Amino acid sequence: SLAVVDLPFEILAGVIADIFARKGEEIIRENIQAAKAGYEFIKKNLPAGRQVFSYQLKQGKAPERLVLTGNEAIGLGAIKADLGFAAIYPMTPINGLLHFLAAHQQEGGYIYRQPEDEIAGINMAIGASFAGARSLVATSGGGFSLMVEGLSMAAMTETPLVIVMGTRPGPSTGLATWTGQGDLKFLLSASQGDFMRVVLAPGDPEECFELTQVAFDLADKYQTPVILLVDKFLCESIRTMERPGTKPLKLASSKIHPVGYKNEEIKTGQYKRYRITKSGISPRALPGETFFITNSYEHNEAGFSTEDAQVIKKMVEKRGKKYALLEKEVPAPVVYGDKDADITLVGWGSTKGAAKEAVKKLKIENFKLKINFLHLNWINPFPKEAVIKILSKAKKVIDVEGNFSGQMAGWIKEQTGIEIKDKILKYDGRPFYPEDIIEGISKYV
Repeated sequence: SLAVVDLPFEILAGVIADIFARKGEEIIRENIQAAKAGYEFIKKNLPAGRQVFSYQLKQGKAPERLVLTGNEAIGLGAIKADLGFAAIYPMTPINGLLHFLAAHQQEGGYIYRQPEDEIAGINMAIGASFAGARSLVATSGGGFSLMVEGLSMAAMTETPLVIVMGTRPGPSTGLATWTGQGDLKFLLSASQGDFMRVVLAPGDPEECFELTQVAFDLADKYQTPVILLVDKFLCESIRTMERPGTKPLKLASSKIHPVGYKNEEIKTGQYKRYRITKSGISPRALPGETFFITNSYEHNEAGFSTEDAQVIKKMVEKRGKKYALLEKEVPAPVVYGDKDADITLVGWGSTKGAAKEAVKKLKIENFKLKINFLHLNWINPFPKEAVIKILSKAKKVIDVEGNFSGQMAGWIKEQTGIEIKDKILKYDGRPFYPEDIIEGISKYV
């Protein structure tokens, strides 16, 4: 292939050396020799002047790019975020994340364990987080169904946790090796109790890398579980992305950090794990630093179980304050394409690439109408005011998502009061292609 597109053999030689590095120099040399024989055969026997492709590949001067899957980008983001512990029971489509984290424990400085099932996995991760490690668990719809009680326990005990949820079509086992976006409503109300299910939904490897770090920061700062929602197409598709910078991402309000176990309360033995504060965020101690109780029953400030009506009211309101503060962190979503568009597409997750490409193609082809695309990656809390501002000015809005019922359109209506009637939906297990969206647009114009 390199010979056909006239790229230097050294590129392939470097790849072979990396792949067979553990096999030793002799194996590397033999494989390079075999590959070079094929390369030179094609160079010698390809008819002179034959135009195999209508273009020629050339090495550019752009910054070095990584070739990776969404799963691997999540893994890199977790390591960058100082991951301490991960417990993942195998399930498509997050197995790539499992393999990546299992293989890089030593250089990443964290512990990976494969639990006996998903219930054990989320409880192991909660325990590790309780002990002070930034913790992650990952699964798909069936596994998440088993984890929901653990999700609720993490919310009640105010234990930081990141849950990677890779979706595929259901119900039941559904299509285990295909893609879909049918679990959004499930995640937004999963488990018992009245608490905010924080959900972030990256749309490409860059966002997988960045939002994984944001998820860990939010979980730590607000002492709450955070769900990173991805789908099979994003998890396992191979893409390129620019090599990320070395500086960690910082939240806008990261100065309000909850960990306060060096304070006077601990020194005097008066520490209360769930002390009511103005922000709702309580100082967090770690085991061994002082005595405290962490309780999955409703509790008072000290952590003791309670059924006192006034105490219960105050504790529910305390947790609610955290989420009110969290809502202020939500950035405005990005709109791709013409500002003054005739049609605004709305999508989330892995629809991003196909929608952007559709907008680009229609512009190149001088389509009679201007199109733009609103990409949503903060799902809950939702960027209400920004979305209201964008959609209230839009001339025509079309929802684009990979499920039968238009779940994001329903969520937008619930959050903003704006109803999106026109939809381009796909629910056959296949990902969106730009052509799907272009064809869908044509039905509404």
